[in-house]
Amino acid sequence: MRTNAARGLAWEMIVDKNCTEMNIPGTMMKNGKPLTLALVGQDGKPIFDFLTKEAKAKSSALIFDITEARLRNEWRKACDAKRSAHIAG
Repeated sequence: MRTNAARGLAWEMIVDKNCTEMNIPGTMMKNGKPLTLALVGQDGKPIFDFLTKEAKAKSSALIFDITEARLRNEWRKACDAKRSAHIAG
């Protein structure tokens, strides 16, 4: 996912109260296909520390209500962590 599209991710896309899964509509994806993204690893621990039900309750509608530069940095770290969890699993 492109970082500009990531800026449009909204809390309503997180489908369960424990923040374990997110459904991203195809309109936000380059290939036009919807994506279901796991937000926890195989051990059940959150992959993305900033996606919590507490943060969801306090936040604006957008998940990444931050600057473009900070989003790029955080997104890169999150993708690296996801890739590492996938490779290790």
